[in-house]
Amino acid sequence: MGQTAQRQWMERTIHVVNTAFPEEAEAQGPAYDRYIPHVQACHRLIEQAAILIPEAAHLLEKAGSYLLKRGRSIEAKQLLTHAFAIQQALSGPTSPESANILQQLAALSFTPDKEKPVC
Repeated sequence: MGQTAQRQWMERTIHVVNTAFPEEAEAQGPAYDRYIPHVQACHRLIEQAAILIPEAAHLLEKAGSYLLKRGRSIEAKQLLTHAFAIQQALSGPTSPESANILQQLAALSFTPDKEKPVC
């Protein structure tokens, strides 16, 4: 398979996972958990191929927001930071989408991290 075809399949995969990943209003807590491994696989594809499509930013933002609410701030920060970078590249730092992601990144400063021991 050529590089163009590989990239198309990567983007299609990201689109499908983004579509399948529930919006916040539609999901019950554990419903999100089963999608996280798929999001992580997509995140690796997005990083490796430097994919800059709206669906990538949206997927990483949804998953990052969920992880932030679950207290998994290290994972949330990785996804939200990458979502912000993609969104900035697509629509600039002053877009409403970028501002929303930036607000969630700011919330990380006030969120206790369940992933590291508290001294």
